[in-house]
Amino acid sequence: MLAILIVLYARKHPLRLAGANLALLRPDPALLRIVVFKGVPMGLQMIVVSSAALTVMGMVNAYGSQVAAA
Repeated sequence: MLAILIVLYARKHPLRLAGANLALLRPDPALLRIVVFKGVPMGLQMIVVSSAALTVMGMVNAYGSQVAAA
């Protein structure tokens, strides 16, 4: 997001925010809190699920390529 903003302002693109609209770039603390409180547990859950899948695949691959293909 930061790179896009830099490019928009450097090229003076018509989509850049200026004046009163510049305040729209500031995140809303209430929404940010909701995103963090819901996003962190979901992210940790995805890490656990991915780790479990990697563990199972590692165990299956230990039996050889024919078992892994099945």
